[in-house]
Parts: sequence; C-alpha cells; structure tokens
Amino acid sequence: MYWIAFHSAVVLSVVFTRSAVQPGHISHDKTITKAKSSLYVCGENLCRCYKRKANCSQPSHGLHYIPELPNGIQNLIFTHNKLKSISLDSFFSNVTRITEVDLSYNKLTQIRPGAFRNLTLLTRLTLSGNPLNYSQLHPVLSVSSLRSLQLEECRLGTIPRHFFDDADLPRLANITFNKNLIDVVDLDLFAPLKGLKSLYLPRCQISHLYSSRAIQLDVLVLGFNALFSFPKTCSSNGTSLFPSLRKLDLDGNLINFLPTHMCLPQLQLLGLNYNRFESLKTNAFSYRNFPRLEILYLTQMNSFLRYIQIRAFNNPRLRSLYLSLNNINFLTNDVQEDCFANLTRLRRLELSHNKFPAENQKFEKLTGHLSNLENLYLEGTQTGGISPVTFNRFPKLERLYLNRNSISVIPDGVFDNLTRLKHLDLGINQISLINPSTFSGATRNRLKHVDLSHNPFLCSCDLVWFQHWLVSNKSLFDHTWGSYNCSNIPDLQVEDFHVVAQACLLSFDVSMMIIVVISLVLLTLAVIVVVFRYRWHFRLVLYEAFRGHGDARRRRLQTGHFDYDIFVSHDSDDLPWVRRHLMPELEDRLGLRLCLHQRDFTLGRNIVDNIADCVERSKKVMMLFSASFVQSQWCQFELSLCLTHVMDFDDALIIVCLDDVPSRDLTAAMMAVLKTTTYIQWMDDRDAVTSFWGRLRVAVSEILPHNNP
Repeated sequence: MYWIAFHSAVVLSVVFTRSAVQPGHISHDKTITKAKSSLYVCGENLCRCYKRKANCSQPSHGLHYIPELPNGIQNLIFTHNKLKSISLDSFFSNVTRITEVDLSYNKLTQIRPGAFRNLTLLTRLTLSGNPLNYSQLHPVLSVSSLRSLQLEECRLGTIPRHFFDDADLPRLANITFNKNLIDVVDLDLFAPLKGLKSLYLPRCQISHLYSSRAIQLDVLVLGFNALFSFPKTCSSNGTSLFPSLRKLDLDGNLINFLPTHMCLPQLQLLGLNYNRFESLKTNAFSYRNFPRLEILYLTQMNSFLRYIQIRAFNNPRLRSLYLSLNNINFLTNDVQEDCFANLTRLRRLELSHNKFPAENQKFEKLTGHLSNLENLYLEGTQTGGISPVTFNRFPKLERLYLNRNSISVIPDGVFDNLTRLKHLDLGINQISLINPSTFSGATRNRLKHVDLSHNPFLCSCDLVWFQHWLVSNKSLFDHTWGSYNCSNIPDLQVEDFHVVAQACLLSFDVSMMIIVVISLVLLTLAVIVVVFRYRWHFRLVLYEAFRGHGDARRRRLQTGHFDYDIFVSHDSDDLPWVRRHLMPELEDRLGLRLCLHQRDFTLGRNIVDNIADCVERSKKVMMLFSASFVQSQWCQFELSLCLTHVMDFDDALIIVCLDDVPSRDLTAAMMAVLKTTTYIQWMDDRDAVTSFWGRLRVAVSEILPHNNP
C-alpha cells in the first residue's frame, strides 16, 4: 500500500538527512520560508520535514510530545517513540491542522476519549504495531472526518458484535487489519460503516467468513488466511452479497474448489494465488459467474494444479491471466487443447515456469484463440527451439519473454511479423550467434528493450555484426540476467572482443570449403605417396590373397617348352658364389639347368630382350639378394620384370639372401618381397649350409628330374 512505501521512504530520508544536514545551519522557526523541495530539520531539531510531511520518529530514546512544527504540515509520522498513552486532546495541540498521522510501533495501550477531538481535518490514522484491544479503540470511532484506519499487527482478536454500531465514521472508506488474530469474520459487523469501500484482512488466521446481507465493498483482501472454501457470494433470494465488489484477494488460502454459481456482478480482479486447486473445471471462470472479470491470478499452486478442462475460463471479458509457477505439464491430456477458448480479449498471458514448450504442436492449438495477446510470458517453460512461424498468430504482441529456456538458434525473421513488438527477453538461453538476418532493420528499429544477457556467445568473425549492434545501442540492451560474455574466451565480454578485419574477409562457409578442399588434396597426395612407396607390398599381398592353388603353374610346366629350369638373377659381383656353391649343387648334384646371363645370354642381342626371353624360357626364377644386387640398376629391372612374370603365371619366387643388407639400402620392391615372401638365408656355418641346401631342394622339388637321387 502506498502509505507503507511513503513511510519507508521518509525513514530512509531521515537517516540520510541526519548525516548530511547540520541543524545549526537551518532555522526551526514556525514561519520557515525555505524551499520545501528537500529535507530539513524542524520541530525543535527533533524532526525532519519534507514539503508537507514531518517525521518525528525517535527509535533511540522516544518522544512523549509533539514538537512545534512549521505551518503547513499535514502529514505527521510519530512512530517508535515508546508512547504508552494519549491521555489529553492537548497532545495534538501543535498539529491541529494535520490530515494524516502515523502512531505505529509505539507502546500504546490507552487512548483517552476525546484524544482526537481537535483533529477536525484528520483523514488517515495509523495505529499499527501497538498492543491495543477493541475497548481501547472506541475513541477512534468518533473521528468523523476519518477516511482510512490502519490497525496492522495489533494482536486484535475476533471483532466484537456491534463494535461499529455507534461509530461516527460516515466517511471511513478503508480499514486494514493486516496480521492480527481475528479467526472468525462476520462481514455484517461492517454494515453500519456506510462509506466503507476497502476492507483489508490479510494474514489474520481467518478460518471462517460469514455474510448474510449485502455490503457495498469495492475491495476485499483476505489473503494468506486459513479459508477452506470460497466466500459465499449469493443471498438466499439469489441476489449478490457483494454487488459493488471490484477486487477480491484470496491468495494463500486453502481453497481447492469453486462454487458452481456465484454472484459477483462487478468483480474485475480475482486473486487465487497460493491455493490448492487440483483442477479447473469447464466454465469455472465463465462470463455467467464473472461478467466483468478482467484480471485473474492463479499462480504458485505448489504443484497441486494439474487438470484444466475445456473452456475452463470461457470469458470474453478477461484481459489478463496469470498461471505462472504451477509446474503444469501442458503437453499431457490433463490439459485440454481448448482450455483457453473464448478468451477473445485476452491481452496478457503468463505461463512461466510450467512445461509449455513453444516448439511443440500443442502450443499452436492451445494459443490459437489468442490473437489479441499483447504480453506473453514463457519464462522457464522448457522451450528448446522456435520456428519462423511460432509467433505469427500474435500480430499485436508488444512484450515477449522467453528467458530461462534452452533456445540455441533464433530463426531468421522470426520476429519480423510482430510489428508492435517493443520488449524482447531471451536471457539465459543457449544462444551463441546472432546473425544480421536474425532481426530485420524494421524490427531493430521497433524494439525498445532487448535482453540477451547470460547466453554462451561464440566470439568469432560471425559475431562481429552483433557486437557492433550491442556497442552502438547500449541503451537498447538490458542486462537483467548478467553480462554478455564470450563462452569461448574466458573473462571477456562481447563488447570488448576484437578480431582483425582481414581475418573475417571470408565467410565461415567459404573458409570451411577451402579447408575441406585443401585437406582432401593433401590426403590424396599422402595416399599417392604411400601407395607408390609400398606399391609392391600391395601388389604382392593382393597376389598372395587371390592367387590360385598352383593349377596355372602346373599347366605351364606340363605344356610349356623350357630351355632352363631356373633363371638366376644376380649381380656380377656374386658370380664367384654362384660358380663355387650354386652351380655345383643344382647343376652337378641335382641335374638342373641354370640360366646365367654371363653364360647363356645371346651375344649381340638387346639385354632387355635377353632378360625377358630367358625368364620366359625358364621354369622358375631365383633372385640372389646382396649388397651388390641393391646397387645394380639391371638387377632392379630384373626384379621388377620377374615379379610381374610370377604374378602372371601364378608362380612363386625363390629368394636367396647372400648378405645382411641394411633395411635403409633396400628398394621398395625388395622390401615388399622380403616382407611377403619366405626367403632362404645363406650362412657359412656348416649346419646352416646343410639346412640351406635342404630348404632349396624343397623349393625346386617340383622341377627336379624324376631319376634324381
């Protein structure tokens, strides 16, 4: 209430003034003519004045009289003075012209009759926080000029019957009983107060409320009591018990159902927050029961509210509907798709902190009737994404709240059709990028407040445009939920992010395309190099994997015409070993005919032809690997030709290693042969020589003469 706000403001102002104003510099004469635009010391240096208000609160030691105050003071705050009684009408002799007096939080236990006799202009009296009883309040009932009476936290019990019967309060329009111990209220007690319009009874532990005749109240506040049922509103003959009631506050009670029939013809605002409704049935707030209802509060039901039936509201007069903080799952069948039907004039809908994701198909069905919405609150509704057409059905939308969700992408132009949108809140989402096309120029010009704070922005070239917009329109962007920080650069705000202009010349897509093409080219080159380097490895592995079981070789040996049994490929430096060891064993002992280029090549013939012809005319091919073989170009040529030959005829090479050739000196072809073919190693040791000739005999066994020993 406004008097509480004023009281707090004055107290704060007094504290500030005591430290900023020196009493000796300001006169406290009754005829002060100083400008009343600021606080000043008054009332014998015991009070602080501001315009027509005087604050004489003394929480430290207390005042027991009202000091002489400047002319024109109309509002007196005299709280926390430990005042126990007002015994004489002379107590107010220095302020007979005041219209408002606040005596809160003293220790008043006695008010003598006639104490307010001289306050003929008094309209507002506050006695809150004093341990009074009803008999001590009788002097107040004779202040005929009184319009507002505040009796908060006075430990008052149930109001006695006939308490107001003899009251001389023709102008009293407002009574506040906040935080008392009233328990039971009979509204008929207030019937003698013909001018009463507002009755405040919150936090009074009221469990029962009675009324048998009409009372002309405009405002009735019964919040945070212990009421289990909605107040009776219809008399026995069907007329309204509250024919003028415009505001009814029943927040924080234990109500869990609504009567099927109510008589509240003028009710415009109904507060039912913090109650225990489990379901809202069809026509619960219909036009028939609430023909003038415009504002309805149904928030914070502590998960009680689960079911909302079809046309539960069904009231074309309703303009504001509050359903936040109920944890309602709007996606289940417990909430009917047409529960908002016939809300044709609804301007404000608050659904925050329920499960109501805007990307779900049911969102469109639930809100399809609400084309006149101007304010839509979807904070914390588990919305993960929005489509370009999600909000197209709300052409009159001015305020949209989508904060505290999981939105990561804002589709281009999603807000462009909202031609009246002024306030947009997307704070605390998962948005990392804002594109130039996200908001059109017209949309950016319309917006007055945008909140994108506390999102994980990815500071890169793609965010430079948004950074410029943010820096050049600081008054446009709100910071309700925190800062605009770079998620990929710790402790850096978006507005401080800097990137070299040349680095942003290429778009992200083009840059990625270039990177991909270069990567493919490098990968291709690498594959080519590897394939070329290990070409013989691959060929021999494939050959071993797919060659037959010797059928082609046997047919060749049976039908072919051969001049030699074995073609021996060797370097000339290895000829002594051939003559000393190989020829005696294979030719003399085993009877095989060897082809040696020093002995058997045709003189005068091209050496390449000689090699190819001799290989073709030989049953098998033997390669003598040695250090000299590695260095010979002709030997390498013979190796390549022989490898091709054996692959063509499904044959196998006989490989003899005469030396331990270092791997670094081996050619790719030799390396491949040694890794894929079993070879025979020559060693001069006696046992090794015996093993060598035994293995060689097995390798040539299929071409040995049958009469060989």
